Amino acid sequence: MFKRILVPLDGSARAERALPVAARLARASGGSIVLLRAVTSPIDFAWYAMESPIAMQEGIEADIARATDYLASVAGSPELAGIEIKAEVLPGAPALSIFPVARAFQADLIVMCSHGYTGRTR
Repeated sequence: MFKRILVPLDGSARAERALPVAARLARASGGSIVLLRAVTSPIDFAWYAMESPIAMQEGIEADIARATDYLASVAGSPELAGIEIKAEVLPGAPALSIFPVARAFQADLIVMCSHGYTGRTR
């Protein structure tokens, strides 16, 4: 059924609502879960344009370290106990990272939550 399930996370409680669903599916099919956290680098924002390259690199490394710690924490959560978990942290825009990671890990399914905006608030 679903041998590899990709769960993109942004650190929000709303995104983490996908975890119980992914866990149930993984348990039912004997599959594994790939947790993904994409980290947008400071260079993507205009106000960092004047930062020194060293400061920007340190900022990126710190963001990646925080994302790695976050995914390790999520992977160790009780709701994912007994499921094979892989964690992937990538620099870049989340929307541009999900599909390449899904292809690289040959994910059968992507489980994620929407921001829930509709109509004019979209």
